[in-house]
Amino acid sequence: MDSTRRLAAIMFTDIVGYTALMGHDEERGLDLLENNRKIQKPLIEKFGGQFLKEMGDGILASFDNATSAVICAAAIQEESKKKGINLRIGIHQGEVVFQEGDVFGDGVNIASRIESIANPGQILVSEDVLHSIQNKKGIFYEFYNEVQLKNVAGKRKVYHVFVEDAIFAKLLSSKKTPQKSKTKSSFFSIKMISWIVLFLALFIAGFLFNEYILKNNAVESSIKSLVVLPMDNLNRDTTQDYFSEGMHDALINELSRIPLLRVISRTSAMQFKNTDKALDKIAKELGVDAIVEGTTFRIDNKVRIGIKLIALSPERALLTETFQKNIEDVLLLQDDVASTIAGKIELTIPKKLNNNRPSPKINPEALEMYLKGRRISNALQAIDTLTRAVELDSTYALAYGALAETYIVATIRGLLEPDIAFQKARELASKALILDPNTVEAYTALAEIECHYNYDWEKGNNLLKKALEINPGYATAYFRQAGHFVAAGNISESDRVMAIGRQLAPPAYWSAGYNNYHLKRFRQAIDNFTQQLKITPNDDRVKLRRALCYIEFGELDAGIEELEILSKRYPNDPKYNLELARGFALKGENLKSIKLLKGFLNSQDEIYISPYLIAKVYTGLGEIKKALEALEEAYAVREPTLIWMKMEPAFASLHSEPKFKKLIEKLGLA
Repeated sequence: MDSTRRLAAIMFTDIVGYTALMGHDEERGLDLLENNRKIQKPLIEKFGGQFLKEMGDGILASFDNATSAVICAAAIQEESKKKGINLRIGIHQGEVVFQEGDVFGDGVNIASRIESIANPGQILVSEDVLHSIQNKKGIFYEFYNEVQLKNVAGKRKVYHVFVEDAIFAKLLSSKKTPQKSKTKSSFFSIKMISWIVLFLALFIAGFLFNEYILKNNAVESSIKSLVVLPMDNLNRDTTQDYFSEGMHDALINELSRIPLLRVISRTSAMQFKNTDKALDKIAKELGVDAIVEGTTFRIDNKVRIGIKLIALSPERALLTETFQKNIEDVLLLQDDVASTIAGKIELTIPKKLNNNRPSPKINPEALEMYLKGRRISNALQAIDTLTRAVELDSTYALAYGALAETYIVATIRGLLEPDIAFQKARELASKALILDPNTVEAYTALAEIECHYNYDWEKGNNLLKKALEINPGYATAYFRQAGHFVAAGNISESDRVMAIGRQLAPPAYWSAGYNNYHLKRFRQAIDNFTQQLKITPNDDRVKLRRALCYIEFGELDAGIEELEILSKRYPNDPKYNLELARGFALKGENLKSIKLLKGFLNSQDEIYISPYLIAKVYTGLGEIKKALEALEEAYAVREPTLIWMKMEPAFASLHSEPKFKKLIEKLGLA
């Protein structure tokens, strides 16, 4: 029997829940199988693949390259969802043996094992596939896990991939199917040979031109991604660091508005402040083509910004320039810097975003308050400082937007009563949009109000989409979208959007951990928060979230130990102490739990106590009726964390309760 050995991308697909369906509705199961075949076979061929065989409800296919396999897999998932078919897909690239229309080898086995560990709606790929696709436009990925695959030697890193709809939409709408080339007997005719000779001559000429003429004049338009490193404060006054950081933020925001440019978020860039790491290593770690280094210097009423744009592979400076303006013209200064960088890499900031922008002049003192307020981690203190900024300059749209967002954050953290705080945030966000319709933070603030307070998920999502139209690189909007999808239980969409956000803000451990907790991926969430603590070791909010993962994962001692440390540090903060009360209850130490709970219930007249937290303690104590009453109270006061109740692991014991189901319906999450 003839056989050939070659490198190929192997794709396995499998219908979720098919065996169970066949057990009670065989006719429907057979229809599903036929529909699955009708979807997949034409798509596999359209994307240049080979439909090899069906194995029960699974389909095996091969592709000449990993990129085609991944894009085809995304198209299959999209079309299958429309037909109500839920698939798992696994892809591996390796050397396999083709024989009589079938394929054999370790590569096939690995693809099959990867598919088996995927969640419904997911596309998982091996590290071998990742190496081929990680720089392809429109394909996003995130690390999924390092696993031991059955009957495969050694652990394997597996990645979750997503593809922008536009990448495969054009091919899906096309009626033409790519045809494989066929060998003709006249291939080596004299006429064909002459064409080959001519082609080779042109190819060599083009190569020489590229090698000797263009080699030292690289095309800047090849830059599709960059990171702006933290800017150096040349005043050498650490009390002025907030100004350098503010200019850093502003430049990132301006560049992020460019649709075809991926700009790494501030959070990810800040980890390289004062680093001695080589630029090529930073670029590789973040997956970018270029790096922007900058300096700030203030003297009297003048602001000077120095910029250096450095392309990698090979490393070379494309731009070195200094910009200077009066401090009240700082918005124009930021525009000049961003436009110059964009022009150098042959991209353009959309003109429509400059329409209806407010007067660019800013009260210098208001600017100071705004930049300081953005740096303050205590939300209530930040509100005071940003309020001062808008009092000093009533036309400062950015300050209004930032203040609206900060009210939202403070409310979600349980620091303010929802009714008053959300109303204030709405007023501030609306004012920002009147002053400047392109204030993205105003849109994200309004989106949170719609979802957390009005439970209007469609309107909230549309507001986030609007923010992303203005600033396609605004990672916060993607993380908010992912959170909303998690709250609704839409896991595949949450993972897809989260992956895009993590491309813009790698590694985004906090957001990933928060979502993984609600998806009951506790081990992954613990790893996420542990990695985050390596970057921000003093962030007690991260320690709290990790402790909750330990508690829900059943590692009660580890969770309680961490919560007791936090409780001693914040003896009057309900979120640390009531979570500890739940931990005690789950461990059977009910007296300790009740003592903590009663202490805070008695102080409700003095501080705001979230009914949501109280409900969590009651579930730990097994007080189902009281837990439901607390959740109904949370709904009455529009407690913002209530939107997570459907996916909150602590409420698993309530899911069958009629009152719980009714609340889910009221929230629009049924």
